Amino acid sequence: HQFVLHDNQESAKRALYTQTLDYVLLVERSVRGLQAGAPVEYRGIRIGTVEQVPWAFGTEGPNAMTDSPIPVLIRLEPQRVTHQSTIALPSWKSEISQMVENGLRASLKAGNLLTGSLFVDLEFHNNAPATDASPTYRSVPVLPSVGSGGLSKLEDQLHALLKTLNGLPM
Repeated sequence: HQFVLHDNQESAKRALYTQTLDYVLLVERSVRGLQAGAPVEYRGIRIGTVEQVPWAFGTEGPNAMTDSPIPVLIRLEPQRVTHQSTIALPSWKSEISQMVENGLRASLKAGNLLTGSLFVDLEFHNNAPATDASPTYRSVPVLPSVGSGGLSKLEDQLHALLKTLNGLPM
């Protein structure tokens, strides 16, 4: 008998999810702390995994990196949610498209403030701007994203506080 050995428990679990949907996030801010293998969550439930950070970024030379968003490849794994061996992927795609039209957006959130690790959070935003019908990046559908408010705001506030402290006469 032959048995497949996996590096860790998470990799063994991921091998169970054979039907997946790939999407690209175009992140405007820093992706520091976001790594391949990080969770993709919807309302606190893990529904996918970050596959590659960055993905196909700057492949057309250094000018492609100037003021361009950073592409992040994520993989949604519907079998994590349904616990079924077969999934109707076309209906999942159309349902996700409908959710995007209704304001579903991705953002980066802090998973651990001590380590600085990030995860992708999918959430509805009532004031989200409308998106193109079906944008793609290198023929992979783009899942619209919004600014990662929490961690970046915290970093900005901490930077301002340190700048103020450094300016005090001591």
